[in-house]
Parts: sequence; structure tokens; C-alpha cells
Amino acid sequence: MEVRELLRGRRTACGADDDLESVAVTLRGSRDGRIAIVSDLRSMRFLAELRLCDIESAVGECPESVYELRAADLAREASVCRLRDTPEAALAVMRACASRTLYVVDEDDRFQGYITYEDVYRHSDAVARAENRRSAPPLAGRG
Repeated sequence: MEVRELLRGRRTACGADDDLESVAVTLRGSRDGRIAIVSDLRSMRFLAELRLCDIESAVGECPESVYELRAADLAREASVCRLRDTPEAALAVMRACASRTLYVVDEDDRFQGYITYEDVYRHSDAVARAENRRSAPPLAGRG
């Protein structure tokens, strides 16, 4: 199995030059308060991530900055995995960076989506159940 099979459907991203006001509107609708920053929305080359808490902090210190700052100004480094990585490799990256979410990129570093710890856990749980069914002895009376 590859990470591509665990990808979540929605690829929410913002461009590096997007203003904070428009990014904040998008982020408020997100489940975990973070968004991928890409070079531009055409090429989707992954650069970093932006968190809603960083925007709130910047605006709290200087309210007019919401109109002056761009997404790239508040970017954070983010760990990624590749589409062809195994779920186990992705889990190792999550553990190493102490994150429950991991961005997924293709071979050209284009943003493809993200996976969560829960996605990997559900996958490993389903695999374990399938293996248990295969190795379980037949029920009494069934041959």
C-alpha cells in the first residue's frame, strides 16, 4: 500500500502571495487550523504551512498587518511524505516531527493533499483485522 491510497479528498492550499485576510477565511473552515502554502495555485509546488494561530497572533499584535502581510511572511516549515511512501514510513515521519498531520507531495514536490495519524491508524487496523481473519481457525461445525 502507498500513501496515495490514504489521501484525504480536499486539497486546501493558499499561494505564497495571498493576503492574510483571505487565508484566514479559508482557514476558519478547515478542520485543524492549518493550510499548505504553495508557490502559486497553478503549479501547486509545496513550500510550507500556515496556521490560523499564527495569523491571530500577528493580527493581535498589529491589526493593520492583516492587509500588509502575505502567507509566506508567516510560513512554518512542515514535514512531508511522498505519494509512493508506505503508511509505515509516513507514520515514522509523523513521530519524528511530533505531528498528527503530514502533507503529501508528488515526485515534483507538488502538493497533493494530506494524511493524518488517524488515517494511518485506520489503515493499519484494517490490515490487522484482515490478517486475523485469514489466520483464524475455522469455526466449529464449518470445515
